[in-house]
Amino acid sequence: GAGSDDNNNDRYRYAWISMRDTATDEKALSQVGDEIDSMLKNDFNGNGAVDLVDCIAFLKGRSHGTRENGRNNGDHEDSLASIEAKKIRKWFEELSSGKHKIKASGKKEKSSGVLTIVKEEESRNHSLTSTAHSSSPPSFKLRCTAVLGSSKTSSHDFSSQLPSSSFSSSSSTSSSSLPSSFPPSSVKTVVAGGFVYLSGAFSHTANATDALANIATALEATNESSLNLTVNCLYFGSQQLVMKYFEGFRYAFNENAPPPPTRGEFGATPAECSGKDSCVSVIKCVAARK
Repeated sequence: GAGSDDNNNDRYRYAWISMRDTATDEKALSQVGDEIDSMLKNDFNGNGAVDLVDCIAFLKGRSHGTRENGRNNGDHEDSLASIEAKKIRKWFEELSSGKHKIKASGKKEKSSGVLTIVKEEESRNHSLTSTAHSSSPPSFKLRCTAVLGSSKTSSHDFSSQLPSSSFSSSSSTSSSSLPSSFPPSSVKTVVAGGFVYLSGAFSHTANATDALANIATALEATNESSLNLTVNCLYFGSQQLVMKYFEGFRYAFNENAPPPPTRGEFGATPAECSGKDSCVSVIKCVAARK
């Protein structure tokens, strides 16, 4: 299914796409990619899949592991999730950049959109510490935003040291207290239409201020936006951490970068941050342009 807003701005239009459950094998990915490309071209008069700017993939199936205190406790299952996530990311980057069509058309590759991949949590009928694993094959659902009539004016991966100026006034919530063994999250940004879209930032702290610090720096690096222009943030992590999210959110936005954006919390976990340094949550935001 899909929907669009044709009257938001004379220069560009928006379309929102919600795709059915899709397997992660090459044939299924190719088929759903062609459907998205055709839908944006034929139904919305756009340029096809290259109009995609921001997507979230909800991965499910055999990738579930046990959970304890908001952290992964099933390294093997996390590795499976990471493998499936790599397939999805490679497919998406080729699809949204037009790379999959270049050989046939000779056209120049465009900037890819941003993608955040999360694992759906087990059914509520299962304990968060249940050892039961799903035996179903891996699949994912895709939710996307496309901007029609506006080129992606910039698209780059941002990764550097955590900003020294962000959230430094309180040691209890400071990103500077992040253990040095945890590298900063690489946050990709895309500027298109009236917004800056960011991929999910990984958090290793319960209140997610380390992720918000990376988001703040990534926004500044675009020269198009800043943290106080953030309009929406989605938190993906354990439901046990919701109150901690409130604390970090209030400190980052209400106290340091008002006005606070809208916010949502979902029972899903990062699919691309596993192993001994696995992260707790992933935070995905959108900000307005200056």
